[in-house]
Amino acid sequence: MKKKTSKYNGTQKFILFCFFTIALASLALTVFLLSKAFVVTRDAEEGTVPTTLTEVLPSAEDIKDKITAVVPKPEEAAPELSAEPEPAPEPEEAADPHVLKKQPDEWNLMLVNQWNPIDRNYEIDLIELNNGHSIDRRAYPDLQDMMDDARAEGLKPILCSSYRSNQKQRDLFANQVNKYLAAGLTEEEAELEAAKWVAIPGTSEHHTGLAVDIVALDYQLLDEGQQNTPEQQWLRENSYKYGYILRYPPDKSDLTGINFETWHYRYVGKEAAQEIHEKGICLEEYLAEYMN
Repeated sequence: MKKKTSKYNGTQKFILFCFFTIALASLALTVFLLSKAFVVTRDAEEGTVPTTLTEVLPSAEDIKDKITAVVPKPEEAAPELSAEPEPAPEPEEAADPHVLKKQPDEWNLMLVNQWNPIDRNYEIDLIELNNGHSIDRRAYPDLQDMMDDARAEGLKPILCSSYRSNQKQRDLFANQVNKYLAAGLTEEEAELEAAKWVAIPGTSEHHTGLAVDIVALDYQLLDEGQQNTPEQQWLRENSYKYGYILRYPPDKSDLTGINFETWHYRYVGKEAAQEIHEKGICLEEYLAEYMN
């Protein structure tokens, strides 16, 4: 008996299956849509549903409101966070009130102390005196007048120190330190104590050529007894008339940085000297007022 052979192969059978499946699905969808259309038409006739597409879809305003409700406005958006927060600025260090921001323009008012060292490039026009001392040439005439007038009063003032080189100041400071070391102080303590009496090299007024140490011929010790001499008493009362001031008064050490020295006089000019004398202030205080 001869076996019956199918006229369709496997691939063709699969294609036919897909075709009939799609056709049935399309038919079912068509029936469903027609039934829905019938229901919508019926409801429209009864006035229960919208009859236009515009009424069915939401308006543009409704869409905008819905979007706005979800997406925040730019100004309401949360700020972006940096990878690392910026460090808080460090507080500025307070300026040292002893330090001048700028030296006075007038040469005779230059401030030199432990907080305001002299400029290394400062040039001095010195005049040498008969006793071998030297001072700034511009301060010489008033100094000579002062010494002459004191002698005319029967006094005997003499200069024991005037201009000093930086090396001379180094030697004086080292000698003072050695005295305190010999007394048993540590090196740090000795330097601190020495600086109260002898200016640290680079901070001495003697290096400006504007400072002089004056003592009595009959009493040449640099100690407390010097203030009791007639020469010092006269200078305390009259030196300002010649443009010189007692540079280190007894109650101004915290401002000048140097203990009371009754023999140390500094040229500042007659106008400044008179105001300093009348107000009972030191050069640091005068410049604080003058520079502001």
